Amino acid sequence: MTLVLSSLLASPSLCRTLESWLQGPQALERWAGPNLKAGFELADLGFKEGQSYAGFVNEQWVAFGQIAPRHGRLHLSRLIIRPDFRGYGLGNQWVRALLSTAPTTAFGLNVYPGNQAAVRCYQRLGFIKDNRYAQHAGVDYYWLNQAAPS
Repeated sequence: MTLVLSSLLASPSLCRTLESWLQGPQALERWAGPNLKAGFELADLGFKEGQSYAGFVNEQWVAFGQIAPRHGRLHLSRLIIRPDFRGYGLGNQWVRALLSTAPTTAFGLNVYPGNQAAVRCYQRLGFIKDNRYAQHAGVDYYWLNQAAPS
């Protein structure tokens, strides 16, 4: 399966689709932190065109993620793969595609330590744990410096 990255435009159904990919309140919190609640809207996601991305496989929407500046890096947030497409290596492809949007930039992200599939994916891609920038209690912060060699 090959995943294709596209900038995502605002859509009234976007939030309902994303919410359908999450199985309950614990999955929602693990995906977006403790402040996002069921029934969220685009404003709750901090949705900005040009900072929100979709991943497609055979023209089917299968991935979502956001990129915004934070802590002197670009911050990856709300990364998700549609449940029926998990287990095929798309998480790795998805993170690589997002990183390719700024190939000489440092990136960071928050992840719950219990989300072992995500932690393994980020570590395989070279992300390093550094909790000085953890966004809230109970999450770990990982970063990756992609700076071009001098």
